[in-house]
Amino acid sequence: MLDSNAFDSLLVIEDAVDVLSDLTHRELLVIVTTHVQRDELAETPESRRAQLLAVHDRLVMTHVATEAAIWDVSKWGHAKFGDGAGGPSTLRIGDIMTTNPKDAQDALIAVTTGAAVDILVTDERTLPKRIQRNTDRPEVLTFAQFMERMRALG
Repeated sequence: MLDSNAFDSLLVIEDAVDVLSDLTHRELLVIVTTHVQRDELAETPESRRAQLLAVHDRLVMTHVATEAAIWDVSKWGHAKFGDGAGGPSTLRIGDIMTTNPKDAQDALIAVTTGAAVDILVTDERTLPKRIQRNTDRPEVLTFAQFMERMRALG
């Protein structure tokens, strides 16, 4: 799963979208996403919003409901009731959330990644620490590390 900040890297690395698109079309990669990523991109400053949304919409992704729900962030029909800890992960919303309400999106992405996929791609510094403090799943990679692996598959 790509964290919302990964889409910034997709804009900067010239062939990244092509590499990921090729791998998904060849069924070597499945990119899973939730409504949260697109919602966050839609809230970016207008100067970058159209580019980020275009990159998002260009990728072939499998959409899943978030594994938990948070008031004023989650969308009805796109979230599961509860606090996470589904699938192979024991990660819960409370493991990621701090008193900062801006952590809500990160928490939803993290618990969904832990339950639905193997890898979270993020360039954030604190989110991986909060995840790894509570569980060994999902594996967390920076965008550069992720692209290195994807290029090796190609």
